Amino acid sequence: MGLNGYHFRSVIYNAAEQGNLKRIQVFTEPWKTNRAWVQDVFNEPEERDPDVIAGKKESTIELCKVLQIGADPSVRGCVEFDNDNIKGTPPLWAASAAGHLGIVKLLVEQANADVNQATNTQSTPLRGACYDGHLDIVKYLLEHGADPHLPNRHGHTCLMIASYRNKVGIVEELLSFGVDVNKQTERGNSALHDAAESGNIEVVNLLFEHGAKMVKDLHGVDPLICAAQSGCPEVLEVLKQHEPSAIRRRDALKLIGATFMDKKMDAMAAMDYWRQAMDVELSEDDQKIVSVFLKVFMVYKNGFF
Repeated sequence: MGLNGYHFRSVIYNAAEQGNLKRIQVFTEPWKTNRAWVQDVFNEPEERDPDVIAGKKESTIELCKVLQIGADPSVRGCVEFDNDNIKGTPPLWAASAAGHLGIVKLLVEQANADVNQATNTQSTPLRGACYDGHLDIVKYLLEHGADPHLPNRHGHTCLMIASYRNKVGIVEELLSFGVDVNKQTERGNSALHDAAESGNIEVVNLLFEHGAKMVKDLHGVDPLICAAQSGCPEVLEVLKQHEPSAIRRRDALKLIGATFMDKKMDAMAAMDYWRQAMDVELSEDDQKIVSVFLKVFMVYKNGFF
């Protein structure tokens, strides 16, 4: 016929996307013993990859047939999740992120898929499952060798994304596997930063129970300031109990007041937080630090610079 497998890729891709197993069989049956053809149609990495799409779809029979024909479970393509194109995506990542436990089991147990094979951004299947809270898949992947310590290319871990997304059960599961609760990204961000920023008080308490510390990122921002910037008063109250510096507690109250005034248009709440800030008692050492800044301010005010 003179056509190699590449010419059939669009047809096979569309059939996989639609879950049309019969069409896949019709086009592949005459060629299934031709390994070169199978390689061309299924296993050449590109954005539109049939078995990656099949992994995203909840069709175990379809994917099983595709794998039997000769599709490579490690080939990577591109899929869309939450309006974002995820490039370099292996089928296991697609199935894990989409929440299809049956597909995940098929890929791991029958196709021997690599449980830690990542996308172009170094996002693992475990991270994909953590993102949308697929606890059953998280447990399965961990039981089958997934490494919960592997971060993405920015150093952002599975615990961090689960903390930010308020996936309490997954946070508990990851902590039970002994992940580093104080691990930081390239910019110094921690899981506690993420939980504080998104106002996840249950996750914040869980992290503290497992030894989380109030570390600062590279810009000097700690979780207390994150909660203040995001306008999360309940989280702020918890974090204040773990902040020994009266100055930072006072600054956080001033900042959350500004957040309520600027972002939430709540002047009454803002005034209340600013009054609380004024009531924070400063030690003699704290007052000395503040006085230094006041002197600098007065110099600028009097026009000496």
